[in-house]
Amino acid sequence: MRVISKFLLSAVTALAVTGPAVADVEKTIEHRQSLYQVIAWNFGPLRGMAQGKIDFDADEAELRATRIAQISLMLDEVYTDSDTASGSDAKDEIWENWDDFEMKLANFKTEAATLATVAATGDADATKAQFGKMAGTCKACHDDYKD
Repeated sequence: MRVISKFLLSAVTALAVTGPAVADVEKTIEHRQSLYQVIAWNFGPLRGMAQGKIDFDADEAELRATRIAQISLMLDEVYTDSDTASGSDAKDEIWENWDDFEMKLANFKTEAATLATVAATGDADATKAQFGKMAGTCKACHDDYKD
């Protein structure tokens, strides 16, 4: 009976220790997905302007670009080394190639900040060109690290 009691105590202790960690990973994934949804929400109108599908609106472009730049600064917080829970489109290769992933994330942040600066000038052609550069950083990461 003591062996069973010790086993149960060990199991309960293990769950108490790992349970919050699993919840933290799930929260991290939810947070990351939320940030990317907000980026996508702001990306859409910029893409439409860049592709000529909607008229260029300097104020709207500046607003959307500024939001993306601000949100990009939060992305470092939403990747953890134990972040392989189900429900995530993040590939395991992120953690296997962390230095490359960090570089690609840094490139995105740089190009997003540059887009915000360029969009603030109101120059449609320059904004569209910089949007293309920023979008290229998204694609580079998605090609390697997103399912």
